[in-house]
Amino acid sequence: MIEWEVTFLAIAYLILGLDSFWIDWIVFRKHLRPEPLSLKEIEEWNKLPEKKIFILVPAWKESNIIQRMLRGNLERIDYKNYRFLVGCYPNDLPTFRAIFEVSRETAQVSAFINEQPGPTSKGELLNRMVQEVMSGTFGDFDILLLHDAEDIIHPSSLKLVNQRTRRAGFVQLPVFSFSIPEKLNAGAVYMEEFAESHTRDLLVRDHLCVAIPSAGVGTALTKKAIQKIQSAQRGKLLDESCLTEDYCLGIKAHEIGISQTFACCYLVQENKTKEWIATREYFPRSFKNSVKQKARWIQGITLESVQRLGWFGKVSNRIFLWRDRKTLISNPLGVVGLASLPLLMRIEEIPTAIAWLLSLNGLCFLARFLVRFRSYQQIYPEKDWIFLLIRFPLAILINGTAGFLALKNFLISQVRREPSLWVKTDHEIPVGFGQMPIAGRRSV
Repeated sequence: MIEWEVTFLAIAYLILGLDSFWIDWIVFRKHLRPEPLSLKEIEEWNKLPEKKIFILVPAWKESNIIQRMLRGNLERIDYKNYRFLVGCYPNDLPTFRAIFEVSRETAQVSAFINEQPGPTSKGELLNRMVQEVMSGTFGDFDILLLHDAEDIIHPSSLKLVNQRTRRAGFVQLPVFSFSIPEKLNAGAVYMEEFAESHTRDLLVRDHLCVAIPSAGVGTALTKKAIQKIQSAQRGKLLDESCLTEDYCLGIKAHEIGISQTFACCYLVQENKTKEWIATREYFPRSFKNSVKQKARWIQGITLESVQRLGWFGKVSNRIFLWRDRKTLISNPLGVVGLASLPLLMRIEEIPTAIAWLLSLNGLCFLARFLVRFRSYQQIYPEKDWIFLLIRFPLAILINGTAGFLALKNFLISQVRREPSLWVKTDHEIPVGFGQMPIAGRRSV
């Protein structure tokens, strides 16, 4: 019985990992790499007319960080023709007051108060904000850029968006975690996961011209693209009832024919280090909060998106849809595999077939580790590969537990037929970021 269980798990892991090796092959065959930027290219960016960019930030109980996020980003963004529009709720006065105080310091910040008390869903609040912007209440615009209340925006992000939207209606910028000093912290797991996803997977999606999901932050859409999506979704940009309205946005944009691109670029500094034009943020550091966040992602991507979007497109697009959605199976199987290790030790004599399967799985694990470490090293200069290895079981436990919780939450929501509400995550901002009020600028 134990031998059959081990055999089943070994075969399942091999099958579930086939798509990862397919991506590795494409990256190797096509020499896909993040794009280094030359000084000449930066100079060309500076010559381009600046399109009007509205940065939309939905906020629910973010009074502790929203002022610092706005002030810090306003100080560093190297672009002139832009404006922050921050959405909040009538029953969240501390957040509104925090936004209003910054709006008195500069005309580049405006507050939007939702008609409904919060929390509704993130998609619902953003849809109301988009409708208000599209109506011209805040003036004309060319591009909407989506961000969250904890985001640190790279100074050149808007210039990159301004340049890339000349050839695409949907632009996604990379998202990376800040480096976490506590290397065995749950928050550190996001470091390697986003490093691999945003320096490999999304590059392959871009190369194959398949659907590029929105990360929810660092996502830019032109006015024409927004109008096309709204037309296809009864006047709404986002699916308000989906927990991952951002993911569905990117998939839907591809389905209806909007051109997409993933702009993964970096500047080479004098000391040869890479400065990534990417959104940075801290992710949940506790095991509990990490599981809660990932359960929301899994529920929205693997279950709700299937209901809403189904399977469509060419073979490569369907493979990526499978890759997105297989986590509902692969994550819990990872926990089962960890729990089965003691059973493996009880097998007195391992049959040859099982030994070959285990050896093959071991090689696959080594390959995946090397790929992830290579991606990680591109973003983080520290050579702490040993912690990366130790974090593998932690990542398996977090993702596996999140998979079980996602299934449970989805079944409960289906039985009760309850709408998806905003799943609040506690956020933090780097120490010292945006501490001082904006001097010398007043609203008009």
